[in-house]
Amino acid sequence: MSRDGLTVSEALALAKDAIDAGVGPLRVDGELSGFKRHRPSGHLYFDLKDARSRLSCVMWREAARRLRFEPADGMLVRAQGRFGIYEVQGRLQLYAEALEPAGLGDLHAALERLKERLAAEGLFATERKRPLPRFPERIGVATSDSGAAIRDILRVLGQRWPVAEVVLRPCAVQGAAAAPEIAAALEDLGREPDLDLILLGRGGGSIEDLWCFNDEAVVRAVAGSRRPVVAGIGHEIDVTLADLAADLRAATPSQAAELSVPDRTDVLARLRGEGRRLLARAEGRLRTERLRVARIESSHGLRRPRELVRTRAQRIDELAIRLESALANGIARRRTRLEDLDRRFRSREPRLRLRRGGERLAEIRSRIRARAARAIADRRRLLALRAEHLEAVGPRSVLGRGYAICLREADGGAIRSWTEVGDRERVAVILGTGSLRCRVEERRETWDRNREESR
Repeated sequence: MSRDGLTVSEALALAKDAIDAGVGPLRVDGELSGFKRHRPSGHLYFDLKDARSRLSCVMWREAARRLRFEPADGMLVRAQGRFGIYEVQGRLQLYAEALEPAGLGDLHAALERLKERLAAEGLFATERKRPLPRFPERIGVATSDSGAAIRDILRVLGQRWPVAEVVLRPCAVQGAAAAPEIAAALEDLGREPDLDLILLGRGGGSIEDLWCFNDEAVVRAVAGSRRPVVAGIGHEIDVTLADLAADLRAATPSQAAELSVPDRTDVLARLRGEGRRLLARAEGRLRTERLRVARIESSHGLRRPRELVRTRAQRIDELAIRLESALANGIARRRTRLEDLDRRFRSREPRLRLRRGGERLAEIRSRIRARAARAIADRRRLLALRAEHLEAVGPRSVLGRGYAICLREADGGAIRSWTEVGDRERVAVILGTGSLRCRVEERRETWDRNREESR
């Protein structure tokens, strides 16, 4: 290599000397982020950030011992120190010699305000927490489909309660797009039929990585979910607003899955224990009844009618056989139920479910068409009957029997009384066939047929 140029180490050393010579001690205000205390050495490593930039910082053990408070992410602090270059990585750093608190950062202050407002609305109230189903059959999961969280959740559910069907709604769990995707996934799962509960999970990360779970839309989606929500976000020390709104908070995604379902080993052991206790109680009852029968049989009053005692003894034996058979059948039914649950778990193959759903949909469509055809035919028959009825009682039928309708020619109104027309007034007479245009020659209150014929 030509000696006319500088090596990387020489260039960084030159930059370090220039910074040491040109920049003196300074004070930097910013929000703490990524704070870590290196236990073996006692050195502190953290970042200071504002809305636009981030600065790496180091505080050596001697300076860290002089701190009068415990730093934490989100705190607004003022650091005093000097700029330097970490030559191994070529990174600009602030070597802090003193650190003092200046309050909460803007993001954490906004978070506290949001937390207080949502708490005042009752979103975090204990009385609104819902209990989890004891034996869930369908479990919804809202998380990334490529992270470690989904693998941990599926592993724990498969080990503890494999009969449950898992419905996954993938969503981003980090970044600007994560909050609306998480809220949409929760709403989508809430509409899923026969869903027992929802797991909301994400693996560990920095406070910035988990910030989407403090979004108001996500918190309201958790609190307003139609199904109970179990939140397993980050690690034990990470608590987000979504954790507070959930019906149950777990320290990790794995623990969320563990708290959501029973352990099949425990369930089977409990069933076996109940069967043994039931059998023991039945055997004890049987021994008691046999002793009672034996005492009665040996009593002075029943020494002679031994046939009655023997008949009762035989009856007891029959009941004992039936009881033992019933116990065996009960245990067999429980074993069959467990085997059926296992088969159901194994048969939850998506393509089979889609094919069955398609067949069911075709059947429903056929039934709807048949019912619609029958309904239309019934309506047509009813319409025809009502048309015949209207025709029978309508004015045309009456006119056809020899009656007439008399109308005033002036306004077309029906004439109902002899007083509604005047002498010589023109009227129209509607007949069963055709009409007449007449003039009133005489008006009378009653009609006398004999008088008319005599005239």
